[in-house]
Amino acid sequence: MARQLLPTEPVWYRDLMRQGIACVLALAFGGCLYVGGVNYAPEGEVLIDTAGAKTGDWVELRAKVTDRDGDTLRFEWEVEVTPVTGVPYTLSLSDQGGDAGVGLQVDGVAPNAALLRPVSETLQKVAVMATHRGNYAVKLRALDEQGASRLLETSFEVGNQPPVINPALDVETRFKMTDRYPDNIGDGLVRNPAHAHYTVWLKEDGTSDHENDLSCGGSSKVEYTLVSPDEALTDYFDVVRCATGELLDRLRFRLDPAKVTAAQTVKIRVKVEDGHGGTAEETVTLDVVPNRPACIVAPNGTYPPIPPATLMVPVMASEGRRFEVTWTDDDVNEGQTYTWLVRDPGGAFEPVQQGASGAVLEMPAWFRMPGQEVELRVVVADRVLGSKLPACSEDTALCQAVKELPKDCYQWVTWKVQYL
Repeated sequence: MARQLLPTEPVWYRDLMRQGIACVLALAFGGCLYVGGVNYAPEGEVLIDTAGAKTGDWVELRAKVTDRDGDTLRFEWEVEVTPVTGVPYTLSLSDQGGDAGVGLQVDGVAPNAALLRPVSETLQKVAVMATHRGNYAVKLRALDEQGASRLLETSFEVGNQPPVINPALDVETRFKMTDRYPDNIGDGLVRNPAHAHYTVWLKEDGTSDHENDLSCGGSSKVEYTLVSPDEALTDYFDVVRCATGELLDRLRFRLDPAKVTAAQTVKIRVKVEDGHGGTAEETVTLDVVPNRPACIVAPNGTYPPIPPATLMVPVMASEGRRFEVTWTDDDVNEGQTYTWLVRDPGGAFEPVQQGASGAVLEMPAWFRMPGQEVELRVVVADRVLGSKLPACSEDTALCQAVKELPKDCYQWVTWKVQYL
């Protein structure tokens, strides 16, 4: 039976009631009555344009939404982040002056508003920074001009970002001044001496990991493997614990100079595990050469200086003379031995002084009588090669033109001494 109009109920009230009931019914089917007809709520979905997101990635979210009435739409975004570890947080962004991350905290720190940023002016497309591994629940409310809205939801998972490493290999810093590296004396060749103390470490430039930046004391671990040469050629191969503020552990190693008799290629594999399933692996290489004999740099490396044409040195028999090797070069630099020898005409060289600190010979007065001549020679050797000398003639004044020694670098110097 039709509803009767009460005597006190005006016609306009009756029409309003009917319109309200119709609006409720219309909402159930995606629209609403208003003056002039039915307004339909927007329809659509949220699309994730970035698949397989990893920590540190920007994930783009796109509203694929239409409105049956052709109304202009506006969007309100909300992303609820539930990290695998850490405190959940929410980011929001709307075209009504809302700002991403306002009043919120990520792991106890207020997040930068740019963690959720617009990609289009209408906010139809936004991008969220995948700061943590875990679940990202996306809620998009699309609203039309008449106030009808639709809540659209989706979610995505963010996985672990594998680390990126940039290992370096060089002479250990504290040995740079004593291990000659690189060596370009004379012939201009760059040499990486096999005996030098080397280190391998992760350079901060080019090394990254979004989870913990591979910092010392974190969950990441580094492993160093000697690929070549054979381990038997090493003097030591040790991992040194990192310190606060550094990246992971570093490697220090040295080849045994007494065993390396030929050029070698050192290959070391560096593998990093970030503790969350991500790994990175790189190999560093270095070509090294055997130990070079200790030598005397001439002509300005001795005193008296070696004259251009002759090695004759006049000495007052009553006063003696000081002879000195003022600059020696040895790529081991772990102990040199100087041997001073004298030879009379027709005789053989006989040692007169020897020792690691014997770079100077103080020839005493009346070492020889006036009118006599002798040959005085100083020979330098290092602890690795010992007495092994290049194949030079015993009569060669300056040991030169041997492949083991650079140009103008000699293993012994001989003076002819004339006593006055």
